[in-house]
Amino acid sequence: MLQDPYLSPLSQVNVTIAIHLQCVWVRCDKALFGFGEDVMLCAVYINPQSQAFTLAHVTDSVSSLFDELACATQVAPHFCCVATLMPK
Repeated sequence: MLQDPYLSPLSQVNVTIAIHLQCVWVRCDKALFGFGEDVMLCAVYINPQSQAFTLAHVTDSVSSLFDELACATQVAPHFCCVATLMPK
């Protein structure tokens, strides 16, 4: 039986959700991308500024994102982050 070369690395994917930041982290096995180290992928949504979500909230969210990115570099040297920052 032939094995799919992409199936094995996909079994090594771990997902973490950071509720406070509306952020999803995916740790991918190095074999998935052909790197020597694992890869962290991130998708994040930061609420737009509004009466309910003030500039201070936006600032805190962006600061939290930078903290998350700093932590991700401790887990894996390669990462990609896609952030949605909506204007007010």
